[in-house]
Amino acid sequence: MNPDRGVLDQSFYFDLPLEWVDGHDLTLKAQVNTDFRWAETNYDNDEVWVWSPHFWSVPAMDITMFDVCYNGDGVTYRTSDAERFEMDSWLRRIFPIAQLNVTWGTG
Repeated sequence: MNPDRGVLDQSFYFDLPLEWVDGHDLTLKAQVNTDFRWAETNYDNDEVWVWSPHFWSVPAMDITMFDVCYNGDGVTYRTSDAERFEMDSWLRRIFPIAQLNVTWGTG
């Protein structure tokens, strides 16, 4: 198997409490064990890795999104509120930001 970290079901994602990462040194250790005794015969390799990450403060992202309207077949099309919320959600998920400040403009 070739796991792909970009595929949610093939990755380990978890949140760390803010008080763990906000200005503190942190060491993470993964330990893999199973309750299925038949599946594991060597318990010496259970500690997979130790990692000491460094966390940086990230400034807020300030952006202005424009609702650019257009006409087609006598109908004026514009961005729906649902599409605005979807874009906001997507930006919060793809960028490593603590805060997103969105201003909406029209064009």
